[in-house]
Amino acid sequence: MGTMIEFDHVHKEFNGAAVIPDLSLTIPEREITVLVGRSGCGKTTTLKMINALIKADSGTIKYNDRLVTDYNLQELRWQIGYVLQQIALFPNMTVAQNIAVIPEMRRESAADIERRTRELLRSCSLDPDTYMNRAVDELSGGEAQRVGIMRALAADPPTILMDEPFSALDPLSRRQLQDLVLDLQTKLHKTVVFVTHDMNEALKMGDHIAVMDAGQIVQVGTPSEIRNNPADEVVAKLFAGTKQDDPFARSLDEIVADGYGALQSSGDAADLVPASTKLAAVITELTSGQTVRVARAGQKYALTAGDVLRYLTTQRN
Repeated sequence: MGTMIEFDHVHKEFNGAAVIPDLSLTIPEREITVLVGRSGCGKTTTLKMINALIKADSGTIKYNDRLVTDYNLQELRWQIGYVLQQIALFPNMTVAQNIAVIPEMRRESAADIERRTRELLRSCSLDPDTYMNRAVDELSGGEAQRVGIMRALAADPPTILMDEPFSALDPLSRRQLQDLVLDLQTKLHKTVVFVTHDMNEALKMGDHIAVMDAGQIVQVGTPSEIRNNPADEVVAKLFAGTKQDDPFARSLDEIVADGYGALQSSGDAADLVPASTKLAAVITELTSGQTVRVARAGQKYALTAGDVLRYLTTQRN
């Protein structure tokens, strides 16, 4: 696993007050890193410095081993999709036109844009023939945010920034969109930086969680590490009262490490599922009788529906 984004002693002030005093953080590629912390802790400022919407006063930020300041801004931002809390679709455009904004700026062909738009709509459980020419003011909040996610993915950028993308949605839509993003991640393997103030959402979504306090990183770890071994009282208080660990939100890596699944000596590497994949993203395959093969620590493991049933049974005892 490589490093996609790296902050090194970054400092940022607003009106003479240090919002980010001294931030160093490494964000690995092809996984979801969640930034959490109390309101005003600097998580959104940190997110916006990745695509240079906010510029650091000192220190360095590297994107794909290159200083952010060395990029042409358009070149940088075409590599980084951005999903906002406010959804922010263009009201005078159709669904398809909203999704096509960046590909059209990149002068991709109309045929390629339409093909990609249809693929994205289907992947988000929206029928292309029904939704492509629909006005955005006819969409529900959950549908509109799906379009926002598709717009961020339309040019196939390696990185996606998500700034509290679901906080304005009702609980049902929120859960559906969380599951959608996790499902898309198992297929697309993007580098995702996700900001939330909801600790349960952080536990569900993150491969890694970076906890911030007063502009500083106080702990970085997996969801289970953050929950079970908080670094200090700040982290303990933030995650106190969160729901008991949802077994469906655990990664396949954790499940195999607990002793479930059969070690394999051979097999096609092409059908291996990343160990960071959440159980929720593959449960349908397992219940339909397929075997999920997991790469972990240089070895291959096969998980069956029976393995997962035994695992879930122990989780509920």
